[in-house]
Amino acid sequence: ARQAYDELIKSLSYVPGYKDAEQLSEEMRELGTTHLLLNPIAHPRWDTFHPWAVDNLLLGHDFPERLGWLIVYLESGTAPKIDCEADFYFSTLSVSSNRESRSTCTSTKEVEDGYIIKQVWSEKDSAYVEVKEIKYTTVSGTVTTIQQEKDAEAGLRLTVIDAKTYEPLGTDYLWGDADWSNEYSEQSGDSRALPGSCSTATGMCSMYPSDGSLLSEAVSDLRWSFWRKLQEAENY
Repeated sequence: ARQAYDELIKSLSYVPGYKDAEQLSEEMRELGTTHLLLNPIAHPRWDTFHPWAVDNLLLGHDFPERLGWLIVYLESGTAPKIDCEADFYFSTLSVSSNRESRSTCTSTKEVEDGYIIKQVWSEKDSAYVEVKEIKYTTVSGTVTTIQQEKDAEAGLRLTVIDAKTYEPLGTDYLWGDADWSNEYSEQSGDSRALPGSCSTATGMCSMYPSDGSLLSEAVSDLRWSFWRKLQEAENY
């Protein structure tokens, strides 16, 4: 039916006024279409179900939705028939703790620290004259660089099943992740000792993202691969 549909569309360039073309093309397109029902399920071992993650995964899609030769349904009552079902559940939804690492750089330098006035005998003037002499002092400073990190991971198991035989047609494991990091520096001691010796990060201390927001990003990260795998079902 798919090949016949393609041939019909090509032939219309030669016979553009063919009166039954629209009806025939619709019939052939319907005959060649695979109808797939989405079936989000709970984790078979832990019996956990995450509606928010499912909603995130399906965000931006209106059902039933056509993807080439595939029509995807979210409710069986809206489909004229079902050729296959896509069972899926989130096998992993994990988020790390708020991690923080620190590194320090300490520098010591001799710097100018004002001046002192000395009375020095001048043979030329036959008198004592005032002479300014630069005074030096040793200073030290420390830069502490703080690295903040947090990440999340989402794993999904997708199995496409023949709706008539209930035989699995294909199983895939999909993964998404999200990473957050921030770097900033704190200085202590005498800042005159630091230029040219210790580098500083230009950022500032930030609050860590919430677990929910980072997990949501991880689920969003696997959305594209999920829909790409679904579209492969048109070939079953």
